[in-house]
Amino acid sequence: MISSLNTTLSRSRSDILLLWSLRILAGLAGSLLLLVVGFLFYESWPAIRQIGLFRFFTDSDWFPTENSYGMTAMIVGTLWATAGSVVLAGPLGILSALFVSIMRLQ
Repeated sequence: MISSLNTTLSRSRSDILLLWSLRILAGLAGSLLLLVVGFLFYESWPAIRQIGLFRFFTDSDWFPTENSYGMTAMIVGTLWATAGSVVLAGPLGILSALFVSIMRLQ
C-alpha cells in the first residue's frame, strides 16, 4: 500500500489538491451511504417491529396491503442474479486478461 506520507512521491500543489479532493469525496460518499441506510432502517422499522425480524426474512409472501411482508423471494432472486453475473463475468474477465497478455507479447 502506498502511503500519502511517502516523501519520495511528488508533492506538487496539484497532487496535494487532488489528494484532499479525493479524501473529501470519499467522505461524502460514505456519509451518503450512511444516510441511505439510516433512512431505510427508519422507514422499515414499523413493519419489522410488527411482524418480527425472523418472519420478515423467512416468509415468502409479499402483500403490503394485507400487512404480509417477506423477503425470501427477493433474497433468492438477488442471489440468482449475482450467481448469473459471476458466471458470465468470470470467464469473460479471465479470457480478456489472457487476450491482453498474449497480444502484449506480440
